[in-house]
Amino acid sequence: MKKFFFGAFCFTLTLVVQAQLKIFSGGNVAIGQLNGSFDTKFKVVGNSSFNLNDGYIHSSAMIRGNNTFSGSQNPDYTFYNNDNTGLFHPSVNQLGFCTNGKAWMYLTDEGNLCLDTTLNNNSAEKLVINAGDRRAIFLDVKQNKDWWQSMTTKVSRAYTVNYVVNWNNRDRFYVRGDGMIFSMMGIYVPTNNLSPTSKPITDAVNRLSQIGTFTGINENRSFFGLNTPDVQQAVPEALDKQADGSSLINYDVFVPLLIEAIKTQQKQLINLQAALDKLKNPLGNSLVSNNPIGSITTNSEVASKEYNTTDISNQLAPGENWLEQNQPNPFDKETTIRYHLPSGTTQAALLIFDLQGTLKTNYTINTENTNGAVKIQANSLPAGMYLFTLLVNGRELSTRRMIINH
Repeated sequence: MKKFFFGAFCFTLTLVVQAQLKIFSGGNVAIGQLNGSFDTKFKVVGNSSFNLNDGYIHSSAMIRGNNTFSGSQNPDYTFYNNDNTGLFHPSVNQLGFCTNGKAWMYLTDEGNLCLDTTLNNNSAEKLVINAGDRRAIFLDVKQNKDWWQSMTTKVSRAYTVNYVVNWNNRDRFYVRGDGMIFSMMGIYVPTNNLSPTSKPITDAVNRLSQIGTFTGINENRSFFGLNTPDVQQAVPEALDKQADGSSLINYDVFVPLLIEAIKTQQKQLINLQAALDKLKNPLGNSLVSNNPIGSITTNSEVASKEYNTTDISNQLAPGENWLEQNQPNPFDKETTIRYHLPSGTTQAALLIFDLQGTLKTNYTINTENTNGAVKIQANSLPAGMYLFTLLVNGRELSTRRMIINH
């Protein structure tokens, strides 16, 4: 018996001296190097491991809880002096995180993450954020190089839609995987107010006339485009360079150019109509002093002729193609203009005007043949856009446009 008490005394003395295990009154237990008292039932100082056996852990080594699920008001794992902040276990295969007794985050068994919103087990979204009156996501990217991608969405199908804006249960905006942008109400750009350096556009027609167009098929879809070198030459303001050296075209730049070109051509058409009306006047050389286009001289065969204004209305069939489009168009060497004269034609001419309404040249047509053609050399006129008109017995039958590219 003495040996037993002596052994127990030595064992207890060893524990106390080494301070590895202490058992206090009231049932408090401490493991590890402990300095001072503590107020919990069990305290471990240092790293801890809870294993079912000495081998590999196949199941939980420690189960925390009251044999039931927990919530934000009674989380399973809390922190110092904050019993309502920590992790809780709301249901099978789900975890939650709370602060001050409010659930802010749920994680489901499928990896779905819900922030500040009620957990929905049937939700198809990987991330759901209820931002309230705050921004849901704010990215503050500070990089010291250009073309850094702050956010990238990689999709595997052309018709996968990204960045969807849904309002009133309807998708209002999205970007498809193939790059198509859909906006129900259109895309608006900021207005550029007039500044001291602003000036009117005066060469819209000339700029646009230098740009070639094309069509093609890309990824089984038809598309239309502008010739990039032509845009670079005529409207360099519409181009922007990419990181890889390729160019992007801003088609918005062409809107004011098109508007100004339409206005300019409308004025030119009015002038041309006035000039043609003058040419129909049978007063001969009086056309020279009164002609608004101001470039017909007395040497002009068109101006010097007194056209026979025989009425040919009965011979003009509706929709008849009296004047064909020149081929090729645009052209840089030679083009051919084919014409067809109605019966009863006694005088005919092909007139070439520039876009300012100036008569540049004319071709007298032999009326003995009702079908014919006129060939025009590109080097006979400066590069640009022109109008050509078929005049028969003092009457304009048709007017078309042609473009010369040198």
